[in-house]
Amino acid sequence: MAAVLLFVMFLFGSELNVPSGPRSDVGSTIALAAVSCAALLLQRSRPRTVVAVTAVTAAGAGALGCLLTPLTLGPLMPALYRLAMLTRPRTARRYFLVPVVLVVGAATVVDPVHHPWPFRTVGPAAWLLLPVVAGNALRLRDACLEAVRARAEYAERAREEEARHRMAEERMRIARELPDVVAHHLVLAHAQAGTAAHLARTHPEQVRKILTELAGTTSSALREMKGTNSS
Repeated sequence: MAAVLLFVMFLFGSELNVPSGPRSDVGSTIALAAVSCAALLLQRSRPRTVVAVTAVTAAGAGALGCLLTPLTLGPLMPALYRLAMLTRPRTARRYFLVPVVLVVGAATVVDPVHHPWPFRTVGPAAWLLLPVVAGNALRLRDACLEAVRARAEYAERAREEEARHRMAEERMRIARELPDVVAHHLVLAHAQAGTAAHLARTHPEQVRKILTELAGTTSSALREMKGTNSS
């Protein structure tokens, strides 16, 4: 759909001319418009080739006497824009300068209408510079957004790694402290068991209390061990 619209714009732009200037050849203009717009269908796979083809057709339009406006330069402008988005600035500059030299040179040397020199030089160069600048700006914006996303992902991974590291340190601390805690409970349980055995005959009522405390001591030791295993 975009190619068809650019084709119509190219033909309409070829009809614009200085007052009393001769009309360009209609058949040649249609052929140039068709080739230029058809090349845009290959933008995704061969952006450099598309720039070359559209630059040649734009130069041909200038040589036929067409006024070089955004209408006749329409196919070349999106081709430069996409190339600037996909390539490095150095490549984009090179592919901008070559079409400018080609188009301006053809319009200046061959132009049968003798358009005013700004229409043959400054105008085309300015119109072709716009898509290159816009494409570079969009590429830089996407690169910045990608860098921000990468930093956010790195920060998230760092936080997760730090959390895992702290959890591992906590487990190691518990593992180091567990033998002391269990040993304390075992010593206490041993003392309670010895006291209960000693008082079994003489003070049976105290034995029941000591045995209850002994059960609590062993339960505490088991809870400590289970808590370490679960963490």
